[in-house]
Amino acid sequence: MPTRRASSYQLLKLLEATGQIGVWSLDLRTGEMRGSAGLAHITGLPPDESPRGLLDSLLHPDDREVHGEMFDMLCNGRAIDHTVRIVRPDRTVRWIAVKAQIALDADYRATRAEGTAFDVTGPHEARLLAEQSTARYRGIVHAIAAVVWTTSPNGAVRPSPTWQALTGQSGPEMQGDGWLAAVHAEDRVQVEAAWRAAVERVMPYEVAHRVLCADGKTGRFKSYATPLHNPDGSVREWIGIMQRIADSQGLALPRAASSPPELNGALVRGARAMLSWSAADLAAAAGVSVASVRRLEEDAGTVRLRTREAIRQALEAAGVAFVATDGKAGALIGSPMGSVGESEVHSNHAKSTSA
Repeated sequence: MPTRRASSYQLLKLLEATGQIGVWSLDLRTGEMRGSAGLAHITGLPPDESPRGLLDSLLHPDDREVHGEMFDMLCNGRAIDHTVRIVRPDRTVRWIAVKAQIALDADYRATRAEGTAFDVTGPHEARLLAEQSTARYRGIVHAIAAVVWTTSPNGAVRPSPTWQALTGQSGPEMQGDGWLAAVHAEDRVQVEAAWRAAVERVMPYEVAHRVLCADGKTGRFKSYATPLHNPDGSVREWIGIMQRIADSQGLALPRAASSPPELNGALVRGARAMLSWSAADLAAAAGVSVASVRRLEEDAGTVRLRTREAIRQALEAAGVAFVATDGKAGALIGSPMGSVGESEVHSNHAKSTSA
């Protein structure tokens, strides 16, 4: 059975029943304005009163200048699309989105404007609250943090204007793992390992480290990051901050004597010799390729930080301890996991090797 198509009037009544839309028309030659029942509901005007008040007395004092602009645009044959506030007769304030198009006569002169008025108070106020909340968040974060940064769900760092200003790195240079180049060389392995662990375990990240700043000085900072989740529990992104915690003049901090030295080829060769391991044995224990072990031992090419850390951990798990004393780095045999007692240091001194 064929259905009867609803008339435009019926559709209009259905829309106006929502209480958030009204229609109007303005004769640009006489200034006469007509409005629908929906418009009367939105504005609070009696149905028999001319809606010209929408463009006159109902406008909020702070938006009165918009009245002249809108009327001039209509008279000049231009469509309008403005959001203004009105003060209804009951003194309540509403946000109204006013839109209109122009109808021309046979001589292409603007004769009539036909428009709509949408009550957008709810969405507009929600947007304002969100903007205020965001502004407060930004103000607080920038008051306490020297650097603010974000990453993709898998931990790949995105460009950060504050990090770029601090380190002098460009956006492309710091993306992915590039930011590690601005971390002090003695802290990179620790920082990367802590960050990788946080991303893999989806847990908060917190680490203190030094940064090579754009002015050539070294500053010490503490970094914090936490994952933000989607409704399904997956990670949407990571957000982090850095706070300066010491060394206000940016001077490099001395390294503790007990801190393990940076791994180099001589240390790895010596440690492997003490364990009577082949390069293949070390590669298997570390879960890396033999070629990576060879490149590290020969100090040839670039070896990824995670690969260096895997090799270090494999050697330490086998009982090798890496130490730095009096500016010299060495490796010596101790107990498993790299725990070396004082007696073990002396009894195994003959097995140590210096780089």
